[in-house]
Amino acid sequence: MRRRKPLTSSSMAALVLLIAASVVGCDSGEEMCRDECTLDDTRCLETLVQVCVEGADGCMTWHLSHDCREESGTCVAVGDSVGCEAGCSDECGSGELTCWDDVLMSCSLDTVSGCTTWYVEQDCAEGGEVCEVSGTSAACGPP
Repeated sequence: MRRRKPLTSSSMAALVLLIAASVVGCDSGEEMCRDECTLDDTRCLETLVQVCVEGADGCMTWHLSHDCREESGTCVAVGDSVGCEAGCSDECGSGELTCWDDVLMSCSLDTVSGCTTWYVEQDCAEGGEVCEVSGTSAACGPP
């Protein structure tokens, strides 16, 4: 059986320095940052177009590219494409009814664009009826 040699004061000091160096090397006192995004990705934040860039700390962060309000628009993200879309225009007055051939159409707010547009209310022909406009109203009725 082999006997271990006792540690000398110089070998003990070297061991302490080695441990201290490894601890300092693991933690330099700086906090590690976390990437918020992937470089060059884009996104909408309300009316703002943001792009992912490398920050001063070396981590990826969102940066303002431009504000769509400057173009009287809104930020729109479709698939991987992000950009400004011009403000919309109302197609009709909310609650209005009209006929497109034998289809009764109603005007309602499009929650995506924020503008009013025409929606199919009822296909009159499916019930053997016709669509008729009377004054400021419209309805399905007998032929």
